[in-house]
Formats: sequence, C-alpha cells, structure tokens
Amino acid sequence: IAPSETLLGLIARWDPQKDHANLLAALSLLTQRGHHVRCVLVGTGMTTDNHELMQLINQYQLQQHLILNGPSNNIPAVMNAIDLHVLSSAYGEAFPNAVSEAMACGTPCVVTDVGDASLIVDSSGWVAPPANPEALANAIEQALLELITHGKTALGEKARQRIVDNFSVERMANSYLAAWQEMTEDKDGRNQ
Repeated sequence: IAPSETLLGLIARWDPQKDHANLLAALSLLTQRGHHVRCVLVGTGMTTDNHELMQLINQYQLQQHLILNGPSNNIPAVMNAIDLHVLSSAYGEAFPNAVSEAMACGTPCVVTDVGDASLIVDSSGWVAPPANPEALANAIEQALLELITHGKTALGEKARQRIVDNFSVERMANSYLAAWQEMTEDKDGRNQ
C-alpha cells in the first residue's frame, strides 16, 4: 500500500446480500474522482477463482485497486490494518458483527442503512442508503476527508468508545439484569 493510498476493507462472504457490486461501483466512482484508495476484500469467495467477482472488477477497471484476500482466521489483524471498513449490504442484516468488530478495533466505518448498521455507527461513522453506489461513494468520500482532517486514531477512538459505551458485554449483561428485575417487580416496585 503506497503512503498516499487509503486502505478500505470489506469483510464479507460472496453473497448477493453483501452487495459487492455496490462497493465496486462506488470504488470506481472514487477513483474517477481522483482518490487513491485500495480495498481489501476478505471472506469466502474473495479470490480470483470467483468469476462473477472478477467480471465486476474488470468491468470497473479496479484491478490495481483491490486486494483479494479470501477467507481469514485473523479478522482483528485485518480490521487493525485497514483505515476504513465499508459495509455495502443491500438487505438481510440484523446486527452486522463486522461493523462492531471493526469499531472495537478502532476502525471507523461506512455502512449502508440495513439492519442495525446505522444504529451501531451512529455519529461515529457514515451511512448511505443501500444499493446506491453514488451515495456510498459520497459517504466514503466524506469519511476520507475526515480521515485526512482528524486522522484514523481520533476517528477510531470515537468508534471504539461507541462500542464500549453501548455494545460491550458488561453493558449487555447489565441490560439483561435490569430487564429481568423489571419483569419480576410488581406494580409497587417489590420483587415477586
């Protein structure tokens, strides 16, 4: 990766739900706008053996802008290596773990507005409507400008703090405990 390049990443299997075509079209727009970005694709099907993926890469002339990594057993290392994680899903997400994992590693995220993705990133990330390459490119471009202005460390700390404050195991356990206590109290606030 050249010093002038920003490394984006998408950790997702090859699946219509993940909408890699959306990401690749957005990357094409970014390169046309003069952004020096590279993107690593990690997951099952993210290899040159995937003919559909290679067709899209060739269609958008992104050969020099992509790193096809295939599956990985060390996702934290990938999340720590990238400057920006992008979730380009079109549908079907509930709580996309890759987003919270990236943020927990201090990597800011751009997401499409599917499932809980926008709830997870809130003001610590950028949100675009699904299946809209222009909007996704714009959101990534905003994130790139913020990375230049504030640096990955500051943006990453904000993302990580969002996870710690709202989605940590301790927070989850305390929320479950509070819910159980509320359910077992009668209307006068006494335990049943």
